[in-house]
Amino acid sequence: MNAKWTLDTMKKAMHAVRQCNVSHKKAAEQFVVPCQTLRRHVAGTNKYAPPGEIKLDRPPVLRPDMEDDVKEHVLLLESMLFGVSQQTLKKLAFQIATKNNVAGAKQFNAEKSSAGRYWLQGFLKRNPKLSAIRTAEGTSIAVQAGSVKKALPSFLTFIFP
Repeated sequence: MNAKWTLDTMKKAMHAVRQCNVSHKKAAEQFVVPCQTLRRHVAGTNKYAPPGEIKLDRPPVLRPDMEDDVKEHVLLLESMLFGVSQQTLKKLAFQIATKNNVAGAKQFNAEKSSAGRYWLQGFLKRNPKLSAIRTAEGTSIAVQAGSVKKALPSFLTFIFP
């Protein structure tokens, strides 16, 4: 957590500015809160959290109900033994965002028609049950060539007895 101040100290500093007519700078020094952050909270123009609340992360692009839909869909697919890759999950999120005309969807990659990796990281952090999302593993050319050499004769004898 980056904030060195607490919710309680921010509320005390806001009270000092509003009720006791203390300047923003003096209240910030007295209660050890960032002056600019105090100004935003007092003015009520804090983008990411209501006045007096600590919210350090950016808000998610999808609304919580949409994220629940994505989560339920992925869990359903996993229960039917369909492995969901990271790319599939990002494309699903993009489709839901564009279908619902979400304002933050412009942060997604329209060229690839998928959400970004930062969205995926945040989504997986907010939904730890989805830790079974498949990640691609590299396969060397030697392993691929060896498996083809071993499998091809048995396949051909099966097809042409």
